[in-house]
Amino acid sequence: ELEREHLRQALGDMRTQRDNQAKIAATFEQMDQTRKSDLQISLAQAREDCSRLQKDVEDLKAQLREARQNAVQVEVKAVKRLKDLETEARTAKDAAESAVAAKDKLAAEIQTLRN
Repeated sequence: ELEREHLRQALGDMRTQRDNQAKIAATFEQMDQTRKSDLQISLAQAREDCSRLQKDVEDLKAQLREARQNAVQVEVKAVKRLKDLETEARTAKDAAESAVAAKDKLAAEIQTLRN
């Protein structure tokens, strides 16, 4: 009878130990599922961030292309304006030289008439 009691108690201890192990396993499983869920959420957020960054990069590339095109247009206009100014300066110089020559010629004619 005593041996049966020991066996019953040993069986009860084994059942308790088994139940405790099952609870521990369930706890670890729940922790693992929570960790997986957290990782999935983090991964989804990282993908969203990556998509946003890729869009930002594409937008910046487009802005850079546009800025380069605008810079080329400004440079072309500046070169054209510079050439126009050079032409105007040559024309003004030629006109000034002609005016000086005309003035000298007129002064010479006036001097001739005075004599």
